[in-house]
Amino acid sequence: MDYETLDKIADSYIPVLAIIAFLASVLVSSGSQNRVKIALIRLSGLSILLGAAYGFMLLDNAYSIWPNLGLNYSTHTAVSLVLALFLVMLIPKLFLLWSASLVVYCGLMLYQEYHSVADILSTAFVLFIAMAVVFSPILVGNKANKLCCTRKNWSLRTRPILSVRKEILWKDY
Repeated sequence: MDYETLDKIADSYIPVLAIIAFLASVLVSSGSQNRVKIALIRLSGLSILLGAAYGFMLLDNAYSIWPNLGLNYSTHTAVSLVLALFLVMLIPKLFLLWSASLVVYCGLMLYQEYHSVADILSTAFVLFIAMAVVFSPILVGNKANKLCCTRKNWSLRTRPILSVRKEILWKDY
């Protein structure tokens, strides 16, 4: 394939992944009657994460963090990582698909010379740390709530970052 064809494929990856993430947020049912509320919580979490990806880009533009290190912040990597990890958390059965698509996309970015390996890895590292530390309870949703907020150990100290109504948090599994 020629450069232009691969460029069109690379340009379509993030919009396609975003559409899939949106549809999965709305259609993947948790078996609850509060589907709209759960979908809004998922989409809010995704929006926050995408905001973080673009927020690091704004920080980099303002303070030249990556250029001072001889690197380039990869917004492509940041957004695709957010979307792929979001889909992994929503549909873990398709872990290999989402992971493979991300690896292939990173390979395509390297082949097309959009970014270097160091650009991709540094961006992924910073964003992954931010996601893991700050945002994972929002994305994981009921799984995190089930682990830290069961009826047995519910207290103010274990209250999740994003509190929603009791029936979502205490759903019997």
